[in-house]
Amino acid sequence: MTALVFMSIAGGVGVIFPPHIYPIAIVLGLIAVGLMVYSPISALVLYLVFFLAWPQEWAPYFNYLPPFTERIIGFMVMGSLAVSWIVKQRSSFYLGRAGYGLVAFIVALTLTVFTAYWLTEFKNTMVDMLRFLTVFVLIVQICDTPKKLKTVVLLYFILTGIMATLSVVNYYNGIFQYTMGIQRALGHGLSYADPNSHAANLAYCLPLLLYYLKETRGKWDRIMILLIGLICVWNIVLTGSRTSMIGTLFLAGVVVVRSKRRLAYGFLALIMLVALIMVMPDQYKDRFMTATEVVTDEGPDQSAMGRLEGLRDGFLLFLKHPITGVGAGCYQVARGAEFGEFVSSHFMLGELIADGGIIGTGTFVFFVYAIFWSIRESRRYLRNRRKNRDNRFLLGLVEGIMVSLWVLFLQGLGTHNLYRFNWYFFAALVAVAHRLTVIARSAEEAEETDETDPSPPALAAPESSGS
Repeated sequence: MTALVFMSIAGGVGVIFPPHIYPIAIVLGLIAVGLMVYSPISALVLYLVFFLAWPQEWAPYFNYLPPFTERIIGFMVMGSLAVSWIVKQRSSFYLGRAGYGLVAFIVALTLTVFTAYWLTEFKNTMVDMLRFLTVFVLIVQICDTPKKLKTVVLLYFILTGIMATLSVVNYYNGIFQYTMGIQRALGHGLSYADPNSHAANLAYCLPLLLYYLKETRGKWDRIMILLIGLICVWNIVLTGSRTSMIGTLFLAGVVVVRSKRRLAYGFLALIMLVALIMVMPDQYKDRFMTATEVVTDEGPDQSAMGRLEGLRDGFLLFLKHPITGVGAGCYQVARGAEFGEFVSSHFMLGELIADGGIIGTGTFVFFVYAIFWSIRESRRYLRNRRKNRDNRFLLGLVEGIMVSLWVLFLQGLGTHNLYRFNWYFFAALVAVAHRLTVIARSAEEAEETDETDPSPPALAAPESSGS
């Protein structure tokens, strides 16, 4: 975090004294390097700023950095972790079931090269998947305490809040996209600037925000999380993304159903929904009212019918190459080559079965199963333990990620989100939470064994009788 503070100061000074930005950047860069070598968690935080918010695509001064800056920082994180292991003489390496599932999925996607329709797109997709695996490994190896894991989670919340706030500000300053007959707020940069992609990033974060808010006891934490959540919801409205709005309503329904106070929470959710509809501009009301219409051939509802066609074409491509599919990331090219329509699937299942075939689909199912298995085991332990600060945080985290995965599946019915970073970032958080619960359970069992040790006490030496 100290490195981020120094970089922020450098950016502010650079605005006032542009000619001096390069010497300042060099000095503070060297300081940041020193911190990263000394502290792996500091290096990981800096790396995740590039991974989760991609500032090199939109933030001032960051665009002066070379395009491979993220990779350089990634290698530095690996080096910092290696130095830490050598100094602390640590040799354990942990992946967990979710990690093995991710490795299996990447291996399966690698095998699709033999039937890939376009090797360039296959290469780009596999580079992204290896990037996701790198982030997974670094998070799991470095976050070996609840405090470090909480640092990563709070960073994710803060970056998401910043992205949502900037999107809303840009919208009211006239920076938006006019499509589907409405004004739509945009994201930032190139990776997820599309209104639907940006809204999806916010929708996937909302469950974690909500369950963190539910479990935390810190006043300022609650205020910050509540503000971020409200900004994210309003930003989703301004994007006009029907899929993300449905995901948000689904989240509200899940919270009500899973709560012990269903009536009270249901009434509160209804009031909030009515209030949101009252302040929502008419163009977005009309947009969201068409979410269930899937048979119209004209207007914005044509996209809904196209999603069903994407699933159909994905199944047809799967029948042509049932074992290894058409190649990782090659759905759009294969669809164009076979059916003359170079359009993405807009349906995750169609994308999965077409790209990966049987081996890709099977390993992805195992990967998702491993995540849910880890969540179930963690929840089972944490629910029966004392509600201290760490246990509350871990329980809220795994429950929030469980709902986020449901939202990912739900939105997968209306978008192609197989290669989104959210799947693999959430898997890393779950793997860390499960590892921490296993460590805590082992320590608890060891204490119970010491307290109930059945071994007989050592016999005392007989006292010698006096003469």
